[in-house]
Amino acid sequence: MNLETTKALLNEIGKAMVRSSPDGWRTITLKVTAAANMMTSALDVELSDGSHDTSAAIDSDGDDALDELRDALYQEDTGTWYNATFIVSEGGDLDYTYDYDNPPYGGMADDPTNTGSAARELLLYDHEMFPRDDANLPIWHPARLAHSD
Repeated sequence: MNLETTKALLNEIGKAMVRSSPDGWRTITLKVTAAANMMTSALDVELSDGSHDTSAAIDSDGDDALDELRDALYQEDTGTWYNATFIVSEGGDLDYTYDYDNPPYGGMADDPTNTGSAARELLLYDHEMFPRDDANLPIWHPARLAHSD
């Protein structure tokens, strides 16, 4: 992971969030979920009157930067994030969190206890692209389950 590259990608993501949002925003929140070569993002723009606009979408430059960031943050044996949240505050500061442990897309598609849509095959493909050692595979991950069969 190159810190300069990561910093530049985060800067581009923050700029894309602002470009993609309507005027009069107070806080912009971008939630991202990803596995393998699929990524979904959603913007929630809090406006100065306290209302929320969820109709905006991050632009293609922002999408590209998100893809590159996921690649850049991959670490051998520990993998990369499945979910991330980015928040731009009124003052222009960008805060972010990465989630390496919870399933993308709201959970596993074959789990009757949730409404998730993460397909087993997609996560196995993600594991081929961004391998993790067994100690860093979450208990729900299909690659871990395949080892226990």
